[in-house]
Amino acid sequence: MRSYYHIYAILSGISVVLSLSTNLLGQLAAGRGRKNLHQGMLRALVKAAPRFLDDTPAGRLLNRVTTDTAMIDKVSVG
Repeated sequence: MRSYYHIYAILSGISVVLSLSTNLLGQLAAGRGRKNLHQGMLRALVKAAPRFLDDTPAGRLLNRVTTDTAMIDKVSVG
């Protein structure tokens, strides 16, 4: 009977370690993805035609960028 407790404890420990490692790797991958999306969005905005930047009010651009950034962060976390 005692050996079953050892086996259970070992399997539980392995389960905890695997769970923590997959969570950590998932968070790292999500962080890298968020960073790439943010950089791509800003890169596209910087490369936009000057006419687009002149015609679009700064408040609208700022609102769109902050809304999209918040949505990316919200979706990638949950």
